[in-house]
Amino acid sequence: MVRKLSATSNAASVEVLPSTPAKMGVVIEGLGQQLNGPSDERANEAERSLQMIKDERVIPYFVRLIGAESVSLLMQGVWGLRPYGTDEALAGLLKALDNKDLRLAAAQTLGENPHPKAWPSLWALGADPDE
Repeated sequence: MVRKLSATSNAASVEVLPSTPAKMGVVIEGLGQQLNGPSDERANEAERSLQMIKDERVIPYFVRLIGAESVSLLMQGVWGLRPYGTDEALAGLLKALDNKDLRLAAAQTLGENPHPKAWPSLWALGADPDE
């Protein structure tokens, strides 16, 4: 499919190619590798790109971010797990509850996570004497 984009008097043609699971896997893996790179700017760009990909293969990368040194990446790791109702995503959010800097974001994200155990995990925080 070719879409024509125009801005004032200039015009550009952009060819949009269909995605396949294999091609998307390569993209996800490449972005995941950039999260470990020496550049915080590049890691942040890779994280933002992973946020836009709606594919469960991004989950391990967001879980890994929960252990990052950058506070920004820590938070993005938590928020990146919001739409995924898998056991791996839930485990990542429960792990984030142990980090005092992430606890509130993790609790909020549990409230929006579709995993059937997300809400019970959130309600269990009410019995926590530290809360």
